[in-house]
Formats: sequence, structure tokens, C-alpha cells
Amino acid sequence: METYRKITNGLDKIVTWICILLFSIMVFAAGAQILARYVIGNSLEWSEELARYMFIWSVLLGSSMVAKRRGHVGVEIVMMSLPEKIRNYATVLADVLSMVFYGIIIVKGIEVSQVTMMQFSPANEIRMGLVYASIPVSGIIMMFYTIEHLIEDLKKLSATTTSASLAQGGK
Repeated sequence: METYRKITNGLDKIVTWICILLFSIMVFAAGAQILARYVIGNSLEWSEELARYMFIWSVLLGSSMVAKRRGHVGVEIVMMSLPEKIRNYATVLADVLSMVFYGIIIVKGIEVSQVTMMQFSPANEIRMGLVYASIPVSGIIMMFYTIEHLIEDLKKLSATTTSASLAQGGK
């Protein structure tokens, strides 16, 4: 497990730097558009499209970073009101359902990327499949992180179940 955690932590650092780079490119492209429009008086054809595609990749990779930290919206008030054993089962169920969802977006994202690979964006001539590739790439990364969470949650569930059975046996 420790090796897997090191791999996901390393992946998280790479994703973080990629997000910083993509966001920087997006800010540069948007800034260039503003500068060109209001100072030079002429719009740049490529900047808005590039900023949009960098935003798409940033958001989806950023979502995977949030998944690593378990920061996605959850029903915390409901989870915290559950007894610990049921909460542990619910957490494992949430991990499994998340993995099913990620599996679907990986498969469907690959399909969309393949279908759109021969289409080009109007201004920059970027293959649209590369833009849509952000969906399966982020899904794969989120799957890696959720596997780590599932292993941790199963260990926690096992420990809770073992301690509960020891407590019952000790009566």
C-alpha cells in the first residue's frame, strides 16, 4: 500500500504542475486577447479558443486533484450522523460507486476522443480529440486515487469489524 501511495502522491505532484502550467497558458492567452483588443484594437483569432481548451483541461485535472483529497461535495451531515460501522460501509459504497462512474467516463471519453480526433478546431487547428481526451485522462487519474481510498476504507472497515467482534466475544 505504501508503494501505491507514493505513486499516487507523485502523480498528484505532476498533475498539480500540469494544472499550474495550463492555467498560466490560459491567463496568458486571455491577457493577450484583452491587450490586443483594447490596446491594439484588433482581436486575436487564436487566444479565446486556446484559453477555453486550457480551461477545460485545468478543470478536469483539477477535479482529479480534489478527488485525491476527498474534497468533492458529499453529504457530510448525513455521514457524520451515522454510526461508525455504517459510515464505514457507506464510505466503501461511495468509493465503489465512484469507480463505476469513473469507469463509465473513461470508456465514453475514449469513444468521444476517437470520434473527434479527425476534427480540428477552427482557429488553432487543434485536434478536437485532444481536447476531449481530458475526460478519460482525468477519469483514469481519479480511478487511481479512488483505488487508494478504497484500500484505506476497506482496512478501516476491517479494523472496525474486527474490534466489534472482539468486543462481543469478550462479553
